[in-house]
Amino acid sequence: MKTDRILHVVVSAVMAAAMMVGLSACKDKVGPKAPDFKLPAMGGGQCDLSAAKGKAVLVEFFSYRCPYCRKEVPHLKELSGKFDSDKVVIFAVHTFGGTRVDAQLAKLDFGTKVKVCMDDGTVTKKYSALPKPYGIHGVPHLLILDKKGRIRQVHRGLTKTAVLKKGLSRYAD
Repeated sequence: MKTDRILHVVVSAVMAAAMMVGLSACKDKVGPKAPDFKLPAMGGGQCDLSAAKGKAVLVEFFSYRCPYCRKEVPHLKELSGKFDSDKVVIFAVHTFGGTRVDAQLAKLDFGTKVKVCMDDGTVTKKYSALPKPYGIHGVPHLLILDKKGRIRQVHRGLTKTAVLKKGLSRYAD
């Protein structure tokens, strides 16, 4: 539990520094294939990346304790209403705590189309090991995947709905 808090503080500090310089990277490059994951979803069911094959995907890594992540929630909710769920899937992956944080996550209003996934840290570690600039080095960390599951865009920090919509639109059609 104490290790989770320390990790969260370190990740938040790195993200705050990134926010100050407004980092966004690797726009429209063909990156590596995103590591597959299957995680418990808030409210039941599963978040299964492989089931989204053939669709454009937005994967956001976040923490309910991160103020920038909480500010991102309305952007994701708005974005989810702009796309047909047959073309786009949005996963919001909470980076630690697994199902123990279900009550805290329930306080955030992602709407019904954003799949909120509860990671125990395993998936976050896989994504952190990706080469620069794709790997997670703070939250919020957003990845846009094409229909083949390849990372095409990386956005670090609070990202406007219009920017994400433009990125997803490129790969949804």
